[in-house]
This record gives sequence, C-alpha cells and structure tokens, in this order.
Amino acid sequence: MAQVLFISEETLKENSVVSANVDPKLFRSAITDAQDMYLLPILGTNLYNDLVTSVSGFAVSGTPISVPYQTLLDTYIRPCLVKYSLFRMVITLSYKFQNKNVGVKSSEFSQQAGYSDLTKLKEQSLNDAEVYAERLSNFLLANNATYPKYLTQENANIATIFPNKNNYTNGMFLGDDCDCDNIPARIKYSGNTFRC
Repeated sequence: MAQVLFISEETLKENSVVSANVDPKLFRSAITDAQDMYLLPILGTNLYNDLVTSVSGFAVSGTPISVPYQTLLDTYIRPCLVKYSLFRMVITLSYKFQNKNVGVKSSEFSQQAGYSDLTKLKEQSLNDAEVYAERLSNFLLANNATYPKYLTQENANIATIFPNKNNYTNGMFLGDDCDCDNIPARIKYSGNTFRC
C-alpha cells in the first residue's frame, strides 16, 4: 500500500520558507518522516490509522472525509506537519549524499549557512512544530468525545503507539556546581563524580 501523506508538496511550499525549486524527493521524504516520527505519537495508532483510511478513501474513490476529521486535518494537523517537515528538511537541504561522500550543497548566488546557523534554524523549526503539536493535543483532549479513537486504543499490542499529551521537549539542566569561567583544560575524574 502506498504511503498516505496528510499534506502535499504544494502545501509545504506554500506554508513555509522552502524554495519552489527543491527536489520533490526531499519533500516526500521529510513529510513521510514527520508523519511517522512526530505525528503518529501525537495522535496514537488508532486515530492515525483511521485518518489514513479516511484520506486514502478520499484519494482513491472520492469518499468524503467526515467534517470532524477535515477540521482536524485542516486546522491542526497540517500546520503541525508543515513545521515538523521543515524541521526534517534543514539538514537534508544542506547536504547531498553521493556515491563516495556526503557533500555540502552550494549555490553561486547565495552564501551557504554555517553549522551554527543550521542549528539555530533547526531549533526554531522544532520550537514552532512543538507549539502546533501542543495545540493539536490540547484540541484532541478537549474534544475527545468527537474523536473517540484518540484515547481509546483498540486491540492494543506491543506495536501500538499511545498518544502523547505533552509535546514540548527541552534540555536537561544538571546543576551549576562548577565555576564555568575557570574550567581547567582537563576535567579530572574522582571516584564517581567529575570535578572541575
């Protein structure tokens, strides 16, 4: 069965800063990855599969998508998926995988972004995506009677993915015991702790 995409390449182009001349393979790969890695855990297996069936039915036979599902797709899923797809594309747009190496893409009319710029762009894209993901989860939690497959995981097994209810990620702060301005060139290990 072919992969069902909840957004098209055109939707991604129109709703992001991605140039229109980007290779369609990169769009498809980014959308597929974003759906599998980020959207599926937000929706959970049952709701995700039900949406796939609805979108597939519309694409193949013209069967209309129900109003609640269309609202979910248009208002919450598509903006979220655009941002996660853009997050997935930041690195792949910068590098080209070839037979003998991984090359850095370049253009004669623009200056290439450095690694720190790419890192900032990825962070911003992920932050944006998480805002939309949180809106999606909050909407589903507030309207779980309309979307019964969201919280109910029928025939759950080891492959079932249960929906995330919190979609923000952040770093971990491990404390500030060291005088970070005066860290020696070599950090010494003593027993079970690191000392600076």
